Amino acid sequence: MRVRILPVLFAICFLALPALAGVEDAVILNNDGVDLYTRGFYTAAIDRFQAALTYDANNPQIYTNMGYAYMASNMPEYAVESFRKALAIDPTNLDVHNNLAISLYTLGKRDQAIEEWEFVLRTDPNFEAAKRNLELAYAGKRLAPAGEEIYYTGSHGEPFVNYDELADMFDRGKLAYKRGNFGEAIELLSNVLEVKPTSKFSHFYLGLAYARMGKSDQAMTHLREYLVRETTPPESSSAYDHAEKVFQNLRKGYTYVDMLEFDDTAASYYDQGKNAYEKGDYFRAIHFLRRAVDLAPGSFSSNYLLGLGYRHVGDRERAVYHLSRALYSVEAEKYSDNTLKKVEDLLNSLSQGGD
Repeated sequence: MRVRILPVLFAICFLALPALAGVEDAVILNNDGVDLYTRGFYTAAIDRFQAALTYDANNPQIYTNMGYAYMASNMPEYAVESFRKALAIDPTNLDVHNNLAISLYTLGKRDQAIEEWEFVLRTDPNFEAAKRNLELAYAGKRLAPAGEEIYYTGSHGEPFVNYDELADMFDRGKLAYKRGNFGEAIELLSNVLEVKPTSKFSHFYLGLAYARMGKSDQAMTHLREYLVRETTPPESSSAYDHAEKVFQNLRKGYTYVDMLEFDDTAASYYDQGKNAYEKGDYFRAIHFLRRAVDLAPGSFSSNYLLGLGYRHVGDRERAVYHLSRALYSVEAEKYSDNTLKKVEDLLNSLSQGGD
């Protein structure tokens, strides 16, 4: 099911302000800012929100919108300030409390973030986004695992969208790609981009899925979008490296199956990871095996060894994740029943709290 943005409802949300002197100017500037935000122009959006506040300094929605823009600009310290100003005016808005907590957690202020999420859940025990974030915070995990995005709650240009549903759609699209179900991945990730066109990793996986389907033009369109939007330094991002290599080879007229160097690169990372693992250097093994999995996500051997690496360093959650990916990969069919039974038994033990 496609989730569609409703511009008219959005206008109602932001135009429902008292008809007082100056407020009309604030509404216009605020709506300009939201429009800029939804098109990815975050700095310009912040300028509009700041201008709107000169006309209506007590409007919590404008402060909230500015907080979203600061977070999108990787400026969480300013987001914290904006969200707190919004809550000083309207302390009952749980969406703002949740996003304040995200900003605090991003800054490393874990205890303050946890206090905010606990307040949200005391007020509304069914607030799923806060519940999920709090679980990750208790476990000391990042809110956005590598290769994924935080989906905020509340209105910032995409009203009445269920963000849990949108995040789930992205996860299912990503999983479909990694399982080789490229048609399903294309459908799901296209739906995500219809609602959130700035989702860079939706562009990333959608571009790769199109490449796997032999649709080079569509693949290059989405890979280009990912490369433009990616802010992580290329030298520290294997996803960026992979996207750039695929994009450049598609431009040269190669199909995805022609790009054997990617499999060779994945194999090289696997060999280095395996060598480190056998020496007991598990963190180094994890470093190389993660890159191998990025390039060959359906690899049984890379996922299996990466799962074992995480098990040795005490990260049960990631160990279970990668062992599951190994067990349900297409390549698993190539392995003996005894090998698969061994993986399944280990997975069950870890899932039940064992070592």
